[in-house]
Amino acid sequence: MKNNKIFDTVKDILENIPQTRESDPYLEFQFYKTTTPNFRPSVGNPMPVTEFFEQLHHKNLPSGSSIRRARRLVMEHYVELRGKNYKLKKTKGVENMKGFVKQKRNDEPQIRSARRTLNGYYRSI
Repeated sequence: MKNNKIFDTVKDILENIPQTRESDPYLEFQFYKTTTPNFRPSVGNPMPVTEFFEQLHHKNLPSGSSIRRARRLVMEHYVELRGKNYKLKKTKGVENMKGFVKQKRNDEPQIRSARRTLNGYYRSI
């Protein structure tokens, strides 16, 4: 993994604060608290909300989506940092997909559409 400051910071937070594995907003809060000196709401002179959003707007702070993307990448490389709900979500996803496939197995319009596509019916349109 190449050296990436957001990736490294998110990894450290996920290792040290397990609650962040279950909550993206809490992870983002901890990220900004860790990386932005005057962000800390409970310490000293906190950053005004308008300044925080100006910093985000001018890209002086990473966006929440960048932090979430880094979290997904960290969890892909470090399986032990996945949250408690990961297996539950995976199991539910598999069950939902099995149900979907069973439901679609005998769906005649779906089958006809697939056959038309495979036979090149839609290519001439």
